[in-house]
Amino acid sequence: MQTYQHQRQSSTNFMDSVTVNPTSLPLSPNSTSQEALSSSSNMAQTTNTSNNLVQSTLQQTRQPSRSQSLQNERRVSEEDHTRSTRLMPHPHDDHDISRYTPLDTDHIMPQSLESSNLGKIDPPTRPWSDEDRLLRLYYENFHNAHPFLVPSSVFTSRGYPHYLRRVIDFAGSHYTPSGPNSQLRAEVEADLMSTPDTSTCMVQSLLIYSILLFFSNDIDAASNIFDQCTRMAMELGMHLADFAASRHLDNPIEAESLRRTWWEIYITDISMAIPPKTMNLRCSGTRPEVCLPCEEALYNGRLDIPHPHHVLEFKRRILSTGDVTFSSFSYRIEAATILGRVLLLNQLKSTNHDHTQSIENALLSWSNHLPTEKLEIVDSYGNINEMMFQAHILIALASMLLHLPRSNLYSLLVNTKDPFLPLAQSNPLSASTGFIQGIKATDASRRISDCISLCPNVLKHTPFVIPALAICGFIQLATSQGHADECFEQHYNRVTVVLGCLKNARRMWRMAESEYDRVRCCTSELIADAMDRMNALPLSQTVPNSSLPTPSTPQQAGEPGILSPGRRNPDPAMPRLDPYFLDPVCYDYSLFSTLPDFNSQI
Repeated sequence: MQTYQHQRQSSTNFMDSVTVNPTSLPLSPNSTSQEALSSSSNMAQTTNTSNNLVQSTLQQTRQPSRSQSLQNERRVSEEDHTRSTRLMPHPHDDHDISRYTPLDTDHIMPQSLESSNLGKIDPPTRPWSDEDRLLRLYYENFHNAHPFLVPSSVFTSRGYPHYLRRVIDFAGSHYTPSGPNSQLRAEVEADLMSTPDTSTCMVQSLLIYSILLFFSNDIDAASNIFDQCTRMAMELGMHLADFAASRHLDNPIEAESLRRTWWEIYITDISMAIPPKTMNLRCSGTRPEVCLPCEEALYNGRLDIPHPHHVLEFKRRILSTGDVTFSSFSYRIEAATILGRVLLLNQLKSTNHDHTQSIENALLSWSNHLPTEKLEIVDSYGNINEMMFQAHILIALASMLLHLPRSNLYSLLVNTKDPFLPLAQSNPLSASTGFIQGIKATDASRRISDCISLCPNVLKHTPFVIPALAICGFIQLATSQGHADECFEQHYNRVTVVLGCLKNARRMWRMAESEYDRVRCCTSELIADAMDRMNALPLSQTVPNSSLPTPSTPQQAGEPGILSPGRRNPDPAMPRLDPYFLDPVCYDYSLFSTLPDFNSQI
């Protein structure tokens, strides 16, 4: 009896003390087998023995000479397991133990388990198969940027059809060292052509595949696939308010997935319309009836999905007396809507000031009404809010596309043949108006590079960041031509950031390779002479004009108390901080933007 009490307490304490990441571990409420409960109880008593056994088993093939000791160790572990199993009561006879749901370890994704929360318990060591590896790469990368499928923790139980799983594998293959798998692409095409299925799963398959084709530079094929996707979605009624809830009254995660699928179609429709010559907005004529998605933490955490908000509630937030916070996905949707308005405006042959000012007001309102926590894209733990990252990128991209064709910078890019650059505006603008438009375009491009500098691994972001990076680079190059050499380094460094990001993305996305070549060629044409002039100067002087007065005192130079030996430096080994090492800024950008600098949020 005493042994039983000790075992019961040990099992209960173990289950209470273990912290499980709900994003990664699927629970199996229907599984109540005594073997699973016995295994959970046994882990509490024989953790070290089991872990040593796993490690020893893995080493057995490498060190045959230790086989005898391993067999003895295994025999001891089995005896402990048999003894503890006999002492383990049936779950229905013990109310404390019956409260806990056994974990179905067959569905556990190894790298999703947070071993830091499990004390001495090692995570599962089941090796990844090739299919599991592609699935994991999809969820770690593509799904993080386009989170509309169900969370990874419930993927297996969801039972997606084979053709959707193959599209997922093809998407995951983009993140392997070898790049996209051509054989998988052929299989995906065969599946989609031979499957006469009109369902939400087919819509999701077409959506993923169209994005992959778009950034493989197969624009026409991507457009055709996306046409099928939007037509099927509307035929099913996915754009209607009650579609998701009426189909999945008992499954809030699946209903949330369908809402997210529609809004992902909406955002993708606008993002694919950035090239002005192929612009075709398919969803702009539909009313925004679908409810807004919830926060990512609630969705991925498999927590209770709250009652969704309507779009009208989101718009009415400006009437609230305090800060009303909605999900990051909601702000991303509104940012995409503003970008769509810019794209439509740039297609008009004749516009007036009110048209432009209306969208400018929308851009400013989006920024002014952001809650404090949504101004940040990186939290204090280094976690990136990908939805807000994309929202800020979309707003900056919309601002660049709005102001660039109406600015004095556009004429400097007239020979640049890039599919994402907006068309020239026929309405003549005054010199002062063009100058202000140029400043706003430059400020928006600066925000793009600042945002990327915080999260420089572009492979982890949506590929739709590629057009934003390219336009950012072109604007910085044009700005460097109109500005004096004093701030050349500022623009040059931002261009090199853009080139580096596009270069890293070339292996995965062919569009990144073509945009990298265009920005690189434009760089060599526009700033090659300036680079030669900079190279002829001393390292500490990046300003060709040396007529600037040299400060006579450290206080005038802004030096933080470190003086050269000739200026009574107490430590001759410390060099003087030359003020020329600090590149001068162009102008005070805060006069033209209400958003704080991203680096102030860290």
